[in-house]
Amino acid sequence: MDARHGVPRPRKLDHLLRLAADAHVNLVRVWGGGLIESEDFHRACDRLGLLVWQEFALSSSGIDSVPAADAEYLALMEREARAIVPALRHHPSLAVWSPGNELHDTAAARPLAENDSPVIKVLADVVAELDPDRAWLPGSPSGPAFLNRADIVAADPDGQHDVHGPWEHQGHGGQQRLYDAGTCLLHSEFGVEGMANRRTWEAVVPPDDRTPTGRDNPVLEHLGAWWNNTPLVCTAFGDRIGPAGPDAVRRASRQLQYDGLRYAVEANLRRAPRSSGTVPWQFNEPFPNAWCTSAVDHRGDPKPAYHGVRRAYRPRHVCARFATQVWAGESTFRAGLWSWQQDRPTAGGGTVTARLLGMDGVPFAETVLPARGAGEPAGPGPHNSVPAVRAGEWRVPLPAPADGLFVLDLALRGPDGTLLADNRYLHTTTADLAPLLDLGEARIETRTGPGTDSVELRHTGGPAALGLYLTDARPYEAPGLGSLLPKASLRVLRHTELK
Repeated sequence: MDARHGVPRPRKLDHLLRLAADAHVNLVRVWGGGLIESEDFHRACDRLGLLVWQEFALSSSGIDSVPAADAEYLALMEREARAIVPALRHHPSLAVWSPGNELHDTAAARPLAENDSPVIKVLADVVAELDPDRAWLPGSPSGPAFLNRADIVAADPDGQHDVHGPWEHQGHGGQQRLYDAGTCLLHSEFGVEGMANRRTWEAVVPPDDRTPTGRDNPVLEHLGAWWNNTPLVCTAFGDRIGPAGPDAVRRASRQLQYDGLRYAVEANLRRAPRSSGTVPWQFNEPFPNAWCTSAVDHRGDPKPAYHGVRRAYRPRHVCARFATQVWAGESTFRAGLWSWQQDRPTAGGGTVTARLLGMDGVPFAETVLPARGAGEPAGPGPHNSVPAVRAGEWRVPLPAPADGLFVLDLALRGPDGTLLADNRYLHTTTADLAPLLDLGEARIETRTGPGTDSVELRHTGGPAALGLYLTDARPYEAPGLGSLLPKASLRVLRHTELK
């Protein structure tokens, strides 16, 4: 949870794990490049109902990812395992043991297992002896393919069992094509990169070193080189923003991360039950970086991507599959509409409503489809399994708003009309997201509730408030937001202590 592990930080630990539980997460993976987590961590997971996938301290290096096999090293790892397993095996939250992260034949990109890695066999044998009732995986990913990549998926779609990647936004259309073509059974690591929140950025980047925002800046090269995607961000917004403007790059990169990661998670969930798990990389940032794939930055502030994933993980959800967010050259808008209700998996009788809205909230088009039940399950399964159900395909002439912007607005309603879930996706009729930069100013009225336990936000004028993010001097566990349509309102409650 924090690379600066020498000093206990119980409040931050509790805050981060409560964020995970509040986002409907049911399993957290402690990767092999990190730590064997603390007793306090596992106790908190026990209390919050979070399952733990604990890896031993082995990881790929980016140079050679095959672990050593000499006798002295194997003996060392066996001693380590015999100390670690008894210390953690009493925790009900502990669900899976694994030897480490991305242990593979580097040249062939083939995950290793017990039969071709002596150290993996040593660790497997210790777990089998000391904790035989726990699940064991030979690695992450466990293969047979290593990567979720378009050419690999196309060549062998049935070889995508447990895979990793990618960790970068694939660009307009490319993001949707890759994840819509996915076939993996378990997606145990993937992500989308984005800049840190303003508070963390200003805390870790010296004032004189904040521009340019790209890797040509040696300070920012140090503070997140792998995840600094300034060129992609600029291109995605029609090169209307540049690396000399940190505030614009921050907002744009976080929009891409929010949209890209939410779409990837939803695409995996739509493939249930073939897709049995989706584990984004990564939940929190353990080091004070300026750019990262994390959904929560080092200070503990959720980025917009956190709220996108939290929305996708809701027990009741409605979502869409579409080819792109930018529709230049197209005459028809097309989207597949999906929903699920984990607490009522076979329920029918409700509706999925889809609308295309302008920035003034006025609809261009609307359709209402039946929200079908998932049918009888094949057998008993976990309560939180996702019975994804396709409501249908919607095709409608592409709107022609003067500002080039429109929103796909979705609502899942029960048989009595009760709103169960909603969701929104930003689209443009242009070749990029540049129209966002010309959107006028929205007027938002704020009002605090009794005892300042809540904040009510009301849209009072101007266009829709897109990418709305609530940040102020409250404790950092306060929630963020998504969007607010004209004349709409929203009440935000502060988090309370879990009992």
